[in-house]
Amino acid sequence: MVRVKKQSGFTLVEMLVVLVITALTTSILVTGLETTWRNFSKLDSKFLNSNAAQLPKKWFIESVESTLLRQHTFTLFSGSENSFQHVTSKLPMGNEQGVQQCKWSLIPKQSGKTLSVQCGSQPSVNVATLTDNVEFSYLTGSGWTSRFQNLPGQMPRAIRIATGDSTWALAVPLHPAMAEVPAEIKVSGKYEF
Repeated sequence: MVRVKKQSGFTLVEMLVVLVITALTTSILVTGLETTWRNFSKLDSKFLNSNAAQLPKKWFIESVESTLLRQHTFTLFSGSENSFQHVTSKLPMGNEQGVQQCKWSLIPKQSGKTLSVQCGSQPSVNVATLTDNVEFSYLTGSGWTSRFQNLPGQMPRAIRIATGDSTWALAVPLHPAMAEVPAEIKVSGKYEF
């Protein structure tokens, strides 16, 4: 009796089945990756558009948060329903840092208003178009008001751009609402270093 050794290995049919399965898996993976990258690019453009729409609010809020009240004898803040001026250390639109006076304005247009800002000697720049009839309002000790009187060494507790009960943006200065007056001035009327 002669023994025949069986050869170990794969048959041609088994190899073809493995190749077909590999090809199908690769095809599904490539299609899935292509769809994933396409969705990422759509999300990326939506995210960029969303961020671009939020920039004017961010500039407004950061500018107001960084409002400075450096002198108790000078008026550094004044405001009405259509504009306000303040001294800030955070300039809008990514401008270089520095302390400058900025004026925010709501300019009436045919439908709504345009929010613009002008800092230092730079020209005024329109940063947003608002479709509602919005106005600035200021939080003081007695509540929200549409005007902030020019009071030396004071500024509002908060500033908002609003129409009726709807608020487009709300910003709170990070510095105190009143300039601190050294005790020496209160007692003797002068302060020496």
